Amino acid sequence: MSVKYPIRDTSEVFSALPPEYPVDLTFRIREECSKLHQTIVVLDDDPTGTQTVQGVAVITEWTTEHIQTEFEAGTDIFYILTNSRSLPADEADAIAEEIGTNLNLASKQTARDFLVISRSDSTLRGHYPNEVDALASAIDHEDAINFLIPAFFEGGRYTINDVHYIKENNELIPVSETPFAADKTFGFRHANLKNYIEEKSNGKTKAAEVQSLSIHDLRTLSPEKVGLKISALPAGAKCVV
Repeated sequence: MSVKYPIRDTSEVFSALPPEYPVDLTFRIREECSKLHQTIVVLDDDPTGTQTVQGVAVITEWTTEHIQTEFEAGTDIFYILTNSRSLPADEADAIAEEIGTNLNLASKQTARDFLVISRSDSTLRGHYPNEVDALASAIDHEDAINFLIPAFFEGGRYTINDVHYIKENNELIPVSETPFAADKTFGFRHANLKNYIEEKSNGKTKAAEVQSLSIHDLRTLSPEKVGLKISALPAGAKCVV
């Protein structure tokens, strides 16, 4: 049975939020990424993710050679379609480990650094956190900060004050109160993402240990100040955005 979270009026909630950050940072983000001389690698656990991008390479094989080809080309970003959401947890973990191992090998052979994003479902159905943990272990990044960022604005999925909502008509419904939470494979009880992480990690990570970057932070602080908050996070932290 899910833990009850209140349904909210969309207009009331949105009107109480600070206005969006007044500067479009897209160009600056691209500029900073290019300075890093690294490749962003997106592991996509379902084909719907790759259908939403354009001008981005998508590979469906993750041998060292395939990854090395992208690194040698200096590709800024590419997707690896794993389709792991359709697999049992142990098989999903095995794929994540294999990809992590091959990423490390290709990186060493090409002297190209990389950053990994694990793309999953905005209704919280996926192999989390085990798949991400398996990947982090394989690339020797167990101490890396893990950001949980469930969002799909076009589909009405928002995270506000650590609670993940689905917008229906003029109501924000906590995701735990929707049929998605009753999924036979990926079901969960909590819409508050700090509690969700504790639940899905079987208590390994306590809700009180989970950090967060709020909408208030992102909309009112400069990128530099947000960066300082991120830099202050402890090693291995899990952080809700």
